[in-house]
Formats: sequence, structure tokens, C-alpha cells
Amino acid sequence: MSPILSYVQVCERAAKLHKKGELERALQLYIRVVESHPEHTLAMDSAAEVLAEMGSESAAKELVLRSIALQPGTWRARGEGGGLHLMTTLTTLLCLHCHH
Repeated sequence: MSPILSYVQVCERAAKLHKKGELERALQLYIRVVESHPEHTLAMDSAAEVLAEMGSESAAKELVLRSIALQPGTWRARGEGGGLHLMTTLTTLLCLHCHH
């Protein structure tokens, strides 16, 4: 990650790319944040959402489960704070986990 940009700025840039449909670039930025800040659950949740949109449900599910393991009591609040789509993605991925 560039020393010039903070991880918050990188996440903001990734979110803008995500909204514009530039999923691959958004994912790369979210993953950079997760690699440099392994406990950044918001970046994990956002990367999982992008992965799910790209059809990589298994990888998305892994990130969601890792995020929940880090902060088990807050995943619903993070989903609600991130919007309905994120909450739906997280719930769907968790249901996939329950059935496999």
C-alpha cells in the first residue's frame, strides 16, 4: 500500500470503484488493506461483497467467516451500516455455510 494514502483513503477509493462497477480494481484495493491490516473487518466485508458479485462465493464466504471470527458480535451492525446489499450478501454467504 502506498505510504501516501492511508488505509481509510484506500477503502474510500475502493468503494468508489465498486460503485462504478470496477470490481477487479476495487477488490485489489480491499485486499491490499486486508493484507496490511489483517483485522480490518470492514475491508474484509467489502471484499467479500465484491467477490460475491464476481461469482466467487467460496472466497467471499471465507472472508465473511474470518471477519465474523474476529468480531463475532458486530457483523450484523456492520452489514446494516454498509447498507442492505451488504447485509443481504453476508446473510446469503452465511446460509451457504450452513448448508455445506
